[in-house]
Amino acid sequence: MASASEDTGGNVRSTLQEQTKWLDIPAVRKILYKTTLPLNDLKTRDDIVLSLTAPILSIREELAPFCWLLTNMTAYTFEYEKKRNGQCLTIIDELPSQGHNDTFEVMLAVARSYGQTVLGISQNVELMKKVYPKTWATFSGEADAVFWMATNHNDTAGHLSQILGKKSHVRRDRYAGHKLYREVSVMDADQVKRFLTPGSNNLIVTRAGLRALKLKNEPYYKALPVWKYAADPEHKETFLRRFTRGFFDHHSNTHVIPKQTVQAETVSDQPPKNPGNIINEPEITNEKAIPVPENSQPENRR
Repeated sequence: MASASEDTGGNVRSTLQEQTKWLDIPAVRKILYKTTLPLNDLKTRDDIVLSLTAPILSIREELAPFCWLLTNMTAYTFEYEKKRNGQCLTIIDELPSQGHNDTFEVMLAVARSYGQTVLGISQNVELMKKVYPKTWATFSGEADAVFWMATNHNDTAGHLSQILGKKSHVRRDRYAGHKLYREVSVMDADQVKRFLTPGSNNLIVTRAGLRALKLKNEPYYKALPVWKYAADPEHKETFLRRFTRGFFDHHSNTHVIPKQTVQAETVSDQPPKNPGNIINEPEITNEKAIPVPENSQPENRR
């Protein structure tokens, strides 16, 4: 840049300023100014969680380059660091919002061998087509598992119908005796949309080399009993769950008097090992006891 002409240097500086304008955000600058968490700790330790949380509009707009940079730096760190402690789950929400990332097309094939289990999330297939027009199908085609959530998107339903494939119906002709084969789709696009209707809590999981699964995505606050999770103060519970929670909380706070245990005493003719534990008890005498003389036997038995 020092030897560049005025026009060239100005263009380079303006390009750098445009690409790094997210550094002007005070919150981002404060986080990046100093950190106590090296990225290689994500691979060598199992007690660390690194989370970047931001509004969805910020992830799609001013923070998109920062998310892109953090994702790539994490991938490069896992490739460079040789020490490994299990698998690290890497969740990337709003995957198309980062824009086209060449690192994704390379890292997804080798991320597992480096210790990363990558989970990418996208709203629909159309967004992936816009960002990755040539390789969008590889994200779902080469994945170990894809979770297809509720959708009304036509392209998404059609693509899922193609992935599910076809099945053959066999019928025997009762007159001629030979078999008739008819090929139909496992689920056409309309059936996929009806099954994945928003609010139905249905989902379809396609797996590499295995049959697809039709499952229920039931929220924990509906499926679990109240004593299995803590109440969220920002969300109200139904009357029945509030009543049940209050009943169990009342009984859990009831104090129970512990049962007193009786210490067993052992008798031994051996002296204790520690003389300090010896307690001299006073001799117990019974004033009402009648003394017995030595020669108390009857005369006829002497």
